[in-house]
Amino acid sequence: GSSLYLRPFMFASEEFVGVHPAGVVDYYVIGSPSGPYFKGGLSGVAIWVEREYHRAGPGGTGSAKAGGNYAASLLPQIQAEAKGFSQVCFLDTYEGKYLEELGGMNMFVVMADGSVRTPELSGVILEGCTRSAILRLLRDDGVGVFEERIALSEVVDGIRSGAVSEVFACGTAAVVTPITRLATTSTWRSRSGRRPARSTSASPTSSGVAPRIPTAGRTAWSEHDRLKEPRPRRLREAVASLCGRDAKLVVTG
Repeated sequence: GSSLYLRPFMFASEEFVGVHPAGVVDYYVIGSPSGPYFKGGLSGVAIWVEREYHRAGPGGTGSAKAGGNYAASLLPQIQAEAKGFSQVCFLDTYEGKYLEELGGMNMFVVMADGSVRTPELSGVILEGCTRSAILRLLRDDGVGVFEERIALSEVVDGIRSGAVSEVFACGTAAVVTPITRLATTSTWRSRSGRRPARSTSASPTSSGVAPRIPTAGRTAWSEHDRLKEPRPRRLREAVASLCGRDAKLVVTG
């Protein structure tokens, strides 16, 4: 039930304190057994669509596998977990309407006609190796694949109408994971102007679109109210969760 996880990484190791490109680095490769990334295995995960925070922005390092890129995703991840969700889906920085990626995974949308869509590489999201492998396998099997901008409203309306049959995410450790539920704040409206149903449930199905790749279960859409507590309290709780329950947040200046 495990696979061999290989992760190359490097860090600056020169004897210098300051800000400049590293002149000396140490390079290592982690080799470790890797079991299911999520507690439920491949049974499906619930995803919170984040509308307040962004993982990365244009002109930055969002497309690089750099440790600092994950820092911006930690607070919304903690908040999503507190609401019962496994991961966060981030939207684009400019308009806040197009899918980008999860905190550590790429996304795919399977249409009812058998075609597959995934957010295009815009310089903000990672060009994951698992994403690249899936795209190649799908194209080798003759499946229509489209790398393009995908509006959240299109996905929601597609789930409601049946035009979208499945949504899944992928990553090196997370492999191919079905997304069985999407949710965001209740202040959002779908492209059609209709408020999505407050709660929706659906049984996992398999479309057989990509025979070599485990396909996701049917994705349900729901909405949730925004956390009522003010941001400072949420920040304190997030810091306490990261550092331990006894940690205190001290604000100066």
